[in-house]
Amino acid sequence: MNERAPRRFEVTLELQPGPAPPSRPIEIDPQRMGDSAVLVEAARLEVEAGVSGAGDPVFAVLEKNENGRLGRATVTVDSPGPMAASKRACDCLLPLFSKWSFEWDVPIALGRVSVCDPASGAYSQEFEAPHRLVAVGAEVSATISIRYQALFSIFREGLCSGSAFYSFLCFYKVIKLLERIRGENDDAKPRKSGAHGPRRQWVRIPDDEPFQRPRFRKYIGQRCPYRLVEREFLPARNEIAHEMLEGCEVPMILDRSEVADKYGELSAAARWVARQLTLKEIQFERDIAAATPKE
Repeated sequence: MNERAPRRFEVTLELQPGPAPPSRPIEIDPQRMGDSAVLVEAARLEVEAGVSGAGDPVFAVLEKNENGRLGRATVTVDSPGPMAASKRACDCLLPLFSKWSFEWDVPIALGRVSVCDPASGAYSQEFEAPHRLVAVGAEVSATISIRYQALFSIFREGLCSGSAFYSFLCFYKVIKLLERIRGENDDAKPRKSGAHGPRRQWVRIPDDEPFQRPRFRKYIGQRCPYRLVEREFLPARNEIAHEMLEGCEVPMILDRSEVADKYGELSAAARWVARQLTLKEIQFERDIAAATPKE
């Protein structure tokens, strides 16, 4: 069999339910999924997931699981082999899942990937997810901003991780990525004589979890969360780097309850800050676009 000649494969991505609470189900709803969503049946929805190598749209069919939540996605792709088809389908779908995971603040974790040849039905193969964290590429759906694709991907990775230690690092990375985006937006902001142009809108740190914890109570009501980043998140990140690169006489044992509790609190706070800063930056970017004169 000539593996180099493109063939059509049907790739199914099974989604793990993740720790989303019952009050926050990942529902199949055309209005929630975006403008490109089309309801096929009561339990099936078609969405535009990306573009093919030839630049043609790639559509995926989403299906509910037995609990009525988003359970699987099937996409048909042309590829020289099953592994390449699996990777191609993930490259199309995972950026979309990352965008939804950020927008809804729920984990969407990829599980098993199944590949079959629909023409003959004779070939079927299953792979473990070839990758969970998607690198920024040139071929992305028009509904996903290239500037935020890596950010959404890392945020979803943090939500799906079972380790508070690793989740904190993911959310901290999102906050650091935003610094570059903030600088780019500041450079793009139109400036007029005697006018400041669009300004960022801020939210105050709320009086609820995780900020009711003793270490965070002093920040409640403060407007700028970067003080929290500098005083709490940066020292924790430096502690991790010190443990990993330098080593200590008493190493950090992640199974110890005090370490797990510490990074559980830090992860929850960093998750809130990362998401709020991103939402405000996206709005600021839209305000810049609205204020920029059309040529």
